[in-house]
Amino acid sequence: TDNDGVKLYIDGVPIGTVATNGVVGGLANSTEPLFIGSRTGGTLDHFSGLIDDVRLYNRALSDTEVTELYELEKPEEVPLSNGLVAYYPFNGNPDNVAGEGNAGTLIGAPQLVTDRFGKQGSAYELDGNNDYIDGGNPVENNPAVITQSAWIKTTATENHPNGDLPILTKRHTNDGSDWPTIVLDARTGNVIVWADDRGGVGGQGGGIRWPELVIDVRDGEWHHVVGIKDGTNC
Repeated sequence: TDNDGVKLYIDGVPIGTVATNGVVGGLANSTEPLFIGSRTGGTLDHFSGLIDDVRLYNRALSDTEVTELYELEKPEEVPLSNGLVAYYPFNGNPDNVAGEGNAGTLIGAPQLVTDRFGKQGSAYELDGNNDYIDGGNPVENNPAVITQSAWIKTTATENHPNGDLPILTKRHTNDGSDWPTIVLDARTGNVIVWADDRGGVGGQGGGIRWPELVIDVRDGEWHHVVGIKDGTNC
């Protein structure tokens, strides 16, 4: 990817790219752990649905690499090990098996379910109320370059009590500490990359919402979601 940009991919296809060099200053650092399926310390916004094969890279994957990641049939065969600092395959537990590795922690009562390959006990179902996964702290705070990847399956509706349902984030407060958060908008079914939650920045009121998928993914099917941040001013 080009520097100073944010990209969003769904099912291996690039949905949008936004140059962020117009934003002045970097985000405040978050010292919180990586949360999978929630934010704000687990007290607000919870993803509703299934989630699997979460990955974080300390570099920006190319379009070709994102397509290869989507096309893989078996996660363990992934050749994309360069820059892989966190991998949560959810094969019976929430642990990170890449990089230095660390144990994940289940919060609430996430349930092990069948993954997209029909393998029992290889994905987690989150109830949208108080379930999430604390993935530890495998990545530096506010990295200049990062790729986040996950598989999701959901039918969350607009009647869900929280509109924005986090998929991956280290953002846990409203104090400006942020992360390139990937969320599902339960009101529209759109997937969004939140690059900044500092109120009013870029005229967005609650923050800057960069590439947004305008296709409803709440169809009860598995979808591959990838968000890439490449630049220091976003």
